[in-house]
Amino acid sequence: MKSNYSFLKGTGVALITPFDANGQIKFEDLSKIIEHCIAGGVDYLVSMGTTGESATLSYEERISVIQHTIKISNNRIPVVAGFGGNNTLELVKEIQILNTEGISAIYQAALLITNLLKKVFSTLHGNCRTQSFTDHYL
Repeated sequence: MKSNYSFLKGTGVALITPFDANGQIKFEDLSKIIEHCIAGGVDYLVSMGTTGESATLSYEERISVIQHTIKISNNRIPVVAGFGGNNTLELVKEIQILNTEGISAIYQAALLITNLLKKVFSTLHGNCRTQSFTDHYL
């Protein structure tokens, strides 16, 4: 994975996760969605972002969707893997054991929210001790 995310410019699409009537992931339909996005000229894909139903899937299901996205995109455009949830410790563990091959970046919603909170608190209360926010994730 790259440490400089400046390559994530332009249009990124947060992919949906299609399901059948029994709640099973429809990987064939996911493939069609990925191909449609790439053919349409998007610059990168976000797998398991906020529109990907990550909160309703098991860890194994989320990883299978991310791996499928990587396989179908076949290095044509970057793939961002999304992780989210309320248990930061579990998220850190999941990311630590993640095979990052084919993943260009990791999107973690709680980190983005924390950065927003730091800005809000700093605006309202002057200098915000940002280390306390950072300590939570490290």
